[in-house]
Amino acid sequence: MKNAGMFVLCLALFCSFTSAVTPNTKLEKEGAEGPNGVITIKKIKDTGDLVINNVHNYSCYMTSARCLDMDPGFGTDGAVVLFLRAVDGQLYYVCNADSSPNFSVQGPLTGSIRYPSTMCDRTNQRPVAFFNGGWGSVDEGAYVMWSEDGYNGGVWHTPVPIDTLGYGSSEGALYCVSGTMGSNGVYHCVANYWGDYTPDAAYSYRSTDYGYNWTRAPVIFDCFVDSIVAGYTVQVQIATSLDGNTVMVGSCGLTPDTLGKVLFWYRMSTDAGVTWSPLTWAPDQNCISWENESYDLGIAVDEDGYPHFATYLAMDTLASGLDYGPLSGIYDYHLTASGWVLTQISGAIDSVGGVSAYPGFCNFAKGPGNELILTFGAKSEGDISTDLNDIYITMSDDNGASYGVPLKITDGTQACWYPHLPHVVSTPDWGIPVKAYRDVPFPVYYQVENGGYIHWLDGYYDGVTGKPNSFPVYEFALNKNYPNPVKGHTSISFTLPRDCSYSLKVYNIAGQLVKSIDGHGQKGPNNIKCNIGGFANGVYLYKLTANGRTATGKMAVLK
Repeated sequence: MKNAGMFVLCLALFCSFTSAVTPNTKLEKEGAEGPNGVITIKKIKDTGDLVINNVHNYSCYMTSARCLDMDPGFGTDGAVVLFLRAVDGQLYYVCNADSSPNFSVQGPLTGSIRYPSTMCDRTNQRPVAFFNGGWGSVDEGAYVMWSEDGYNGGVWHTPVPIDTLGYGSSEGALYCVSGTMGSNGVYHCVANYWGDYTPDAAYSYRSTDYGYNWTRAPVIFDCFVDSIVAGYTVQVQIATSLDGNTVMVGSCGLTPDTLGKVLFWYRMSTDAGVTWSPLTWAPDQNCISWENESYDLGIAVDEDGYPHFATYLAMDTLASGLDYGPLSGIYDYHLTASGWVLTQISGAIDSVGGVSAYPGFCNFAKGPGNELILTFGAKSEGDISTDLNDIYITMSDDNGASYGVPLKITDGTQACWYPHLPHVVSTPDWGIPVKAYRDVPFPVYYQVENGGYIHWLDGYYDGVTGKPNSFPVYEFALNKNYPNPVKGHTSISFTLPRDCSYSLKVYNIAGQLVKSIDGHGQKGPNNIKCNIGGFANGVYLYKLTANGRTATGKMAVLK
């Protein structure tokens, strides 16, 4: 990780960009070859796993470069999109967006890249790739590109340079470029300048015109200071709330002591990346970790806008510094209104022969009700090998206060690592028609040797048992009052997509306000009993306002 030079030689042959795109190729049979014979995809009918062969080891190495995303509002079953670095070092596009069991492959789309990040633009319904162009070459820099004609198209826009810091220099590059967006349509990107480690830097970028133009937001991190070891901005990540208005960037630094004490840092924006809070370090909770475990972390913004870090922490490392105590494991270290909280998600996991593995490679996604969905591997980076290694998933529906028992989604027969989830599993408030997403499986991508798997999950996971739980997804709706006409009392029922405050106002035919009821409703069905005993006969209008939405109804009073 610390020696960029080893990668320069491997990638030197693939340093030029090309706008050529191989025509969209449908893989109609198991074992069919993709373009140039580079990527092979086959459907495993009995498990629901999709196998993608010849995927380079660095195509999805870290959670900071999310290679998978999903647009659940597209078509019948949504669009599943991956951008991968194949064994030839170039960028390929893999997609299922036609409700069939077949995936299409396009590429190579560019020349030499590393760590591509995938984003579904749910506003324009098109795939977007972020990537580092080149390595120690004239094409260095952060780039973005997208399909001009949607998920099923094959016309690709020429890569747009986001920034060319380090352009043409073998001493450093914009590296690990990762992008995301919320329902407000603003694109966000984060990239780090990885030079000779003195100093490193990380920058955030935003685009309000869907990737054509970018502005550099305030520097996220210029160099590590005091006693913090330089060189650990390489895992800088970015996350948004569902609406995209709250944005978080964050990563971790390590002190240079023997045990490598972890320190998490972050910045927050509450205006969609226009302004940022000062650089903030999470309080030191004596969280001990090795570098290879801590920086492969997942970050998220919860329903209340607070930051979350999920990673492996050796909380009670013995004095020797060589063993991990019983409190070690995957933790969600997050901020609440009462301060910072450590929530243990999983301890060490026994592999074959009862040997404990140290889990890692955490990755967050958001559920339809702002649930925090988390995947992780049974082993961390420094622990993985050809030994058996499984992928787990769990969920919190209380902003990280508790998590369900992690559910193993792999079969224990392979060495699986680097799990990836979409940014959001579903988007009930995205401004698109809402479906029953609980009935639509969502994907988890993970790597096996030099190939990749996609595993579909058929439900969410509750915060108590960890077992599948079909969460209903509610739309904002106001129902007709009953009874109507009204003589004394009437009931007005409505549905809320989340717990929130509401206001119900009743007006007479002249537009005068005659009654107002304010309250706090629960996610799902709600009911208000309204006394109209003092109303005169006639027609009245009632208006419900909640969660930024408004609906109206009409009642008749006849005594």
